[in-house]
Amino acid sequence: MYHAVLFDWDGTLADTRRVIVNTFQKAVLEIIGIDVSAEFIERRIGTGAAQTFKEILQSANKPATDTIVKRLLSKKIEFEISMSDNVKLFPGARQLLEALQGKVRTALASMNNCLVIEELLDKMNIRDFFEVILTVEEVTKFKPDPEIFLNPQLN
Repeated sequence: MYHAVLFDWDGTLADTRRVIVNTFQKAVLEIIGIDVSAEFIERRIGTGAAQTFKEILQSANKPATDTIVKRLLSKKIEFEISMSDNVKLFPGARQLLEALQGKVRTALASMNNCLVIEELLDKMNIRDFFEVILTVEEVTKFKPDPEIFLNPQLN
């Protein structure tokens, strides 16, 4: 018998790929004026936005300073929240969460930003399904490192 179920958000419970790609592209274009391919971004989904922005900057031979990365992150969060109506749960996700409620502990562990996750969970009215919600702000190592999934809050 299982005692808990741990979910990821992006690409697991919700179809976020297009929104994520678009928000990275819009932020990079607006802040540093370069185009980034969807493929480049898609290969990095789940590794954390800061890391992805650093890799984008490095590939464009631009300095990846903390200041510029923070500006990019802020702009991406702004865009992602403004595009939250375009994010949809995958078919059956809500039904699965409903079926698990009260039977096992459920947690969400996402490398997305807390403000974005909170906006989406509230908009979709599914926040109450999760006993624990962990986001990128609570880790020091990015995926594929398992740190977010080994958080003591999940025990």
